[in-house]
Amino acid sequence: MSSEWTLGIIPAWPPNISALLGPNTVTITQDPQLHARLRQLLNPYFTAEAIQYQMPAIHSKVKGHMAGWASEGSLGVYEAVRLLTFDILVNVSLGLNMSDPELRKYSQVYGEWVDGFMPPAIDLPFFPFGRGMAARRKLQERVRQALVDPRLPADGWVARLRDEFGADSDKAIDNIIQLLFAGHDTTSSAITFLVWQLSKHPEIVTKLRKEHQEVRAMHGNGLTSASLAAMPYTQAVIKETLRTAQVGPHSEVLSAQSSVPTSRPQIS
Repeated sequence: MSSEWTLGIIPAWPPNISALLGPNTVTITQDPQLHARLRQLLNPYFTAEAIQYQMPAIHSKVKGHMAGWASEGSLGVYEAVRLLTFDILVNVSLGLNMSDPELRKYSQVYGEWVDGFMPPAIDLPFFPFGRGMAARRKLQERVRQALVDPRLPADGWVARLRDEFGADSDKAIDNIIQLLFAGHDTTSSAITFLVWQLSKHPEIVTKLRKEHQEVRAMHGNGLTSASLAAMPYTQAVIKETLRTAQVGPHSEVLSAQSSVPTSRPQIS
């Protein structure tokens, strides 16, 4: 996006997407300085080291949810996975300290917000967009509470946004909400697609279990970068899932302003 601005192109999203995500997000903003600053704040939390740091907490969340699934006997995979990924995102990645009742409440609110991205973009309570905007206001209020919560991890991205822009800043709130959008539905859809594919190929499940048993014998029960590296077949299954699954919708990006010269510069 920075290179587009350098060329004189100012990208823009459809109005309904801009309204639901917020005008100050790293994706939507048309301010190149704000975009660059947000990228600087965001990038360190997506490094391999940052993800490795979160692995024990993610592993614990997955084990807890899967234990609950086993006790139910049968369940709707997508809804169960959505709650799991929402828990990991809000409590591990963002550190918002949501209780189990809050998780279920705001997972539903999140679903209403995401439904608002579907046209038509009419801000009335009986249209999806109107319900989505109402859900966004609920998410904004919950994020405001988190920004002044003394339990908020001081070294996390949410605290960094708070310290950079202020606890009641729309810039901080918009970007925290956008991270929910960026990391939740796509992950949930990919995992659900993986489970569906595995249900049709029990021979692959057998190979996965064998590999996991061997890795546990060598590395223990914890999830670490070393144990992940020792699971090439598992990684291949995940990559094939991402290759074949359509987990993200198509959205049109518009050019709000362009001053690109009609003739190309000569390159020597």
